Amino acid sequence: MRKILALVLISFVSCTDSKEECTNQKIKLDHLADITKLAGNGYKCDTTFQDFGNSRLKKCRVLFSDTNYKLAIDSYKCHVLFDKKNDLIIAIMRPFASVKIIQSTPISLYILDEKLMPEFSISKFSEKNYQIWKYVYKDGEVHIHKAPDTVEELDVSKLRYEQVVQLVHKIKGGIAYEDKWYSLDEYFYNSPYWTEGIF
Repeated sequence: MRKILALVLISFVSCTDSKEECTNQKIKLDHLADITKLAGNGYKCDTTFQDFGNSRLKKCRVLFSDTNYKLAIDSYKCHVLFDKKNDLIIAIMRPFASVKIIQSTPISLYILDEKLMPEFSISKFSEKNYQIWKYVYKDGEVHIHKAPDTVEELDVSKLRYEQVVQLVHKIKGGIAYEDKWYSLDEYFYNSPYWTEGIF
């Protein structure tokens, strides 16, 4: 009898300790707005989110994860998309707090490194039109350089997702940036700029 109880307990523990196997939910992203399909699906085989000890990132929670994507949301206006197929991490900032993202709504896009710090962005920052920006972290300061030949009406919300991926790879591949730069508060040397909800 004791042997049977021991076997039952071992089986119970091994079942509760097992991690769910990730499966492909076969959700296609035609536009960035389609991340609402991921959020609506709600499948989560992996709920981990690395916050790197940063208090702002601790507020993020995973909405979806499968073999292709992981989608998280912060406490303000931003989604973080981990695109495993294309080896990309992007933060999608919208001008309102609703989870819903529609194709006609302008957004800012931040291209993140492995610690979720912005390397590049497509945003207005202090300009009238959207621009491509590069973030440089040096000696405790954050410098932002602008790409001078940016297309005036660069609105990633209107691009197909494949075009967004191509654009991100082009930006990461190397673009000439202006020598002059804006500087950010030293706080953003360690805290991701996109977590402030700045459009």
